[in-house]
Amino acid sequence: MNNGVGSFLFGQINGSCACVAVPCTETVTMELRTDALSSQASWQILLQNTNQVVCQFSVPVNGITSPITENCCLPVGCYRLRVSDSGGDGFVSGGITGGYQLRESGAAGRRIIDNLGNFTNLAGGAPDVSALANTYENGAFCVPVGNDRPIFSSCDKLDWVTNKFIVATENVAVSGQYGVTNNTSGYEFWFFDPNGTYSYRRFRSHGSSDGFGVGALRANHFRLNAWTNTMATPHLPNNVLLNVRIRGRVAGVNQPFGPACLFKMDAVRAACPIVKLQDNPLSNDFSCGVNKFFGGSNQGGNRLTVNPPQPIPTVSSVNVRYQIRFRNGEYPNPGGCIVRPPQTSPTFFLNWSAASGTQLKCNTQYDVDVRVSLDGGATWCVGNASSAPALNCADPGDPSTAWGKVCAVNITTSTYCPGPMQGGSSSMATQNGHLTMYPNPNRGEQLFINLTEVDADVHTVSVDIYDMTGKRVTARTIAVQDGFVNANIDLNNDLAGGLYVVNITAGEKTYTERLVIQQ
Repeated sequence: MNNGVGSFLFGQINGSCACVAVPCTETVTMELRTDALSSQASWQILLQNTNQVVCQFSVPVNGITSPITENCCLPVGCYRLRVSDSGGDGFVSGGITGGYQLRESGAAGRRIIDNLGNFTNLAGGAPDVSALANTYENGAFCVPVGNDRPIFSSCDKLDWVTNKFIVATENVAVSGQYGVTNNTSGYEFWFFDPNGTYSYRRFRSHGSSDGFGVGALRANHFRLNAWTNTMATPHLPNNVLLNVRIRGRVAGVNQPFGPACLFKMDAVRAACPIVKLQDNPLSNDFSCGVNKFFGGSNQGGNRLTVNPPQPIPTVSSVNVRYQIRFRNGEYPNPGGCIVRPPQTSPTFFLNWSAASGTQLKCNTQYDVDVRVSLDGGATWCVGNASSAPALNCADPGDPSTAWGKVCAVNITTSTYCPGPMQGGSSSMATQNGHLTMYPNPNRGEQLFINLTEVDADVHTVSVDIYDMTGKRVTARTIAVQDGFVNANIDLNNDLAGGLYVVNITAGEKTYTERLVIQQ
């Protein structure tokens, strides 16, 4: 048994009756977010078909409301996760609903089971146990995690309706079997409730259209609830937060399931969706975790774009209104919360006049969220019914006040106040120094940082790298020599491909750059 990361877990008896150690190669991270009664929480990872405990953890004290993470190193194979609340009411008390997430360890951190904010009171009395239903493989998850997954717009979408298509990212090995092994090649979609109330897998083969016509990509498209609802083939439940995972099947051979995404059938929310700034790193309008400046003419450097809603049923675009909110650490002081008037365009330019409202500050990071109205501003899909700023400002530290996904936006310079001049590349010239960061894009191996004219009383600088969720994935402290920083950071191929934000702090100066990892 292993209570954390180790070199091996179990042994196997070989032909000479000797115990041969089985090395662990797959390190996973278990994150708990509990209510105030945190000492009631515990978890176990067990072998797939026995009660042999591989890893376990119990929270020792109450009052821990920050994330509690522990690692577990596993041999390749399949296991069961059990999360318990001895109080019998889930991770719910004091206005907090907690949960957990099992993921790969490391910066990439692909999810295996995601039940954050969703471990509520379960039927059956104390203790409450959250675990996958034993419908398939005794409720097991397997490592390593595969690469099949929903496309970006189908991942973490919580407003699905019947007969819409959730789409898998193309697996070229599967596509290559179109017209060759049609009935035994395709994708298996697995929908499950981490709390154990639902688990269903359905295979989409090349051999059937499922309402999507013909071609090598039709098996990627899974039509929701477009099958007969029976005990053996249950429809996806409404208003239950599920996970969805996908695996390819090539000529009858299953690939490993890929990472988990959140999923929910919710027709009410689909009629008036939650919106967010464009957070797809591949989009030219990418606006989440970015550097922008304030002022000047309308241009890309001062533009934020909302991912427009797709309500069901559809509404006329003339009735759609957008509202954006900027909050920083100064709330509730003046300027700590800026709510702009509604507008008809999903594009916001950061250059409004002082007469029209409080302007954004230089060298300040804001938490930004947006919302939408589908009836000309008479009502809003989330938040206060009024668009008045005073009625829509709240503590950004309280997640219940968010309109939707909150994105970090760093204002680096403006036309109305002095400050560093932010360029569009990874070389940033300032009034008091020059920052160069290369190579960018980066292959995830080494990142070189050069910074000039560091203040004489500053002896170290800190370098923090954040992913697009705001999670810090790398932290380094670098020594200053004679007013200069010339260092390389070994990234160890720990960062998954995508967009990151690099914050460099040198005394009272802060530099922010975007970093693109291309694996």
